[in-house]
Amino acid sequence: MKTWKEAKLAYLNDHLSKPLKAPDIRLRSLDYIESAVKNKYPELLEGDKIFTKFKKVEFEELYAQLKGRRINSADKSVIHGLYKFSV
Repeated sequence: MKTWKEAKLAYLNDHLSKPLKAPDIRLRSLDYIESAVKNKYPELLEGDKIFTKFKKVEFEELYAQLKGRRINSADKSVIHGLYKFSV
């Protein structure tokens, strides 16, 4: 299992290698996700804790609670990518 930083870097490299019309939308979403988790549960970003403690769906629910509303498709895409690259 990769650390948060390793999964984030792998996601960024993959995301930026694609010819997307608006790559900044998901990059902003990634920043918001990381900031929300860091503000409330900074210990989850240490090592691989977030990936071992939460299944992907559980993390989506946690982020929706932190955000205060339903997560959008960009958020879901970023979370899916982070979990994909965490293995």
